[in-house]
Amino acid sequence: MQVDGPGTALMSVLMQPLLVLAALLVAGLTFWALHNGKQRGGKQHDDGASEGVDRTELLLAGALTLATAFVVFNKVGSPQFMVWLAPAVAVGLAHSWREWRVPAAMLIVIAVATYFIYPLFYDALSHNNPWMALVLTIRNILLVVLFLWSVRRLYLLGKRTPAATPVLKES
Repeated sequence: MQVDGPGTALMSVLMQPLLVLAALLVAGLTFWALHNGKQRGGKQHDDGASEGVDRTELLLAGALTLATAFVVFNKVGSPQFMVWLAPAVAVGLAHSWREWRVPAAMLIVIAVATYFIYPLFYDALSHNNPWMALVLTIRNILLVVLFLWSVRRLYLLGKRTPAATPVLKES
């Protein structure tokens, strides 16, 4: 099914360049965060603590941001695309439950809304049912919010400063 209406032709033309631009920006943000982490030391201490950015967290945030960008900026709205988001969130929960519970909750709501859209009420949506259009709109807004959350997470990981360590001056 294809959506038609005012502005759809223009948006169809713009979506591919927007998708490429979003992917490049996410890659750039990820590399910036990694570079900042290295600049701040990135040293591993004997007790297992490290300075700089948590590379596992950075990989997970980058993966979620990139996958979400591919869903948000894709002109094809396939319900199967929601599956792309699950691996990064599942591993993120295993890595840091506290940090990843918000995207996990959003992803559950996105998955339930997607299930209502397809396969349950796809026929109603294709016949312009306003309730199903509302469910689809809410799901799409949540996808944008998840994208913004993951962009913010990447940014904060890159900006994070290590705990202050005493500096010994030589006399």
